[in-house]
Amino acid sequence: MSTDVLDALARTLRLDPVEREHLLALAGHPHRAPGRPDEHPVATDLVTLLAQLDPSPAYVLGPRWELLAWNAAYSRLFPPVDELTPGDRNLVWVVFAHPDARPLIGDWEAEARRILSQFRAETTPYRDDPAVLALVARLQTASPVFARWWPRHDVAGFEGRERRFHHPHAGELRFRYQQLVPAGEPDLRLVVLLPTVGDDSAERLARVIAASDG
Repeated sequence: MSTDVLDALARTLRLDPVEREHLLALAGHPHRAPGRPDEHPVATDLVTLLAQLDPSPAYVLGPRWELLAWNAAYSRLFPPVDELTPGDRNLVWVVFAHPDARPLIGDWEAEARRILSQFRAETTPYRDDPAVLALVARLQTASPVFARWWPRHDVAGFEGRERRFHHPHAGELRFRYQQLVPAGEPDLRLVVLLPTVGDDSAERLARVIAASDG
């Protein structure tokens, strides 16, 4: 089916841009061509930028939502990230299958639904990729919630918003969730948890960092 026909169908169904791209990808017209997981090393400048973003937690996601790099603030927000095996180093796996994620993430169910919808939308060009298929199969076994939600086929785009965390040492934390696309790396996402105006979450998390590193 041609893109013109699909565009007409998208207009008739009043699909938003994310839903339209999802439809095109399902019909064999992906916006981005899939690549191999090992084609996405993190450039030194991007690693340096992550460090400079302290005390704001930040990380880099690959096209299959692999956690490719992160800064010290993110390590203290979610300490298990430093111990993840390569196969588990994926944001969707962490959210649905890691036992420490659910108590950390405020309003876990709403956040997990958003993350799953975004993951589906952004990985549609890779839906037949062996790494994605293996991840989905593992999650369906490891998480009954994921297994129940995955067949619903919800898709959504990224939206900047406030996120809350229940940190065992820093207490209740609030950050503004934002993401950037690094120059020359259209398949990567730099995700930053920015301080909110009038809130000291970043400072309290920084004190946890200082105490831990001291």
